[in-house]
Amino acid sequence: MEVRLFLNTRFPTLRPDDLATRARSLMRDTGVRIIPVVEDERIQGTVGRVEVLGVTETRSNLLVKDIMVPPVITVSPEDDVVSAVSRMLSIDEWYAPVSEAGRYLGILGLEDVIRAYLGRNPRAEARRVEEIMTRDVKTATLDDPIGKIWADMMRHRYAGIPILDRKGRLVGIVTQIDLIRRRLTRAELESPRSGPQVRRVMNTSPITLPPTATVGEAARLMLDRDIGRVLIAEGQKLLGIVDREDVARALLGLER
Repeated sequence: MEVRLFLNTRFPTLRPDDLATRARSLMRDTGVRIIPVVEDERIQGTVGRVEVLGVTETRSNLLVKDIMVPPVITVSPEDDVVSAVSRMLSIDEWYAPVSEAGRYLGILGLEDVIRAYLGRNPRAEARRVEEIMTRDVKTATLDDPIGKIWADMMRHRYAGIPILDRKGRLVGIVTQIDLIRRRLTRAELESPRSGPQVRRVMNTSPITLPPTATVGEAARLMLDRDIGRVLIAEGQKLLGIVDREDVARALLGLER
């Protein structure tokens, strides 16, 4: 199937000369993970949550062109979607601008591919999530400063970090969108000691599945709740994490 069948044209767009704070507001209000930067119908770059996390002051003269990054991958509407997704995942990208003859058309996102492929591969959907989950998960503690989480997200592009208490029990999660919506100042985020602790900003109701849940269940949960990852746990014991990449690989037969 061609990429054009999965094209998402509903993403908001920015112009290079828009204020960077507009990018933050759009992301905070819509929850999108990437915003294309378009001028004269041509893709100029993209702004993701990591770029927005670097713009936290209310008063800022930064423009979108100061924070946008070049698209690391673009795809054509005629491209085979499995091949396109394989290319995206090989460079750890969940979204790719779609263009034709230089004209921006929309975005190819993993969620749209997952939605379309549900029901097409019953055997893959029936697999247990413990077969595809990542077991070595980066975590933080309740007493960590939020600046530590922010620094890890900026440095390693972590989209979400589970939070454990002193007994190693899963008690919450902090995601990139949590930080964006909390309206924290850059001084608070960068402060290694005086900034707010994780316990003040974390989501105390992390979405989890047991290791015996199926890939299909994980996929539907991600789509229904518009989340990028599901924590795999038994009670409060964190076992691993499954994200959209894991699910897309399973449904499309793209093993690591």
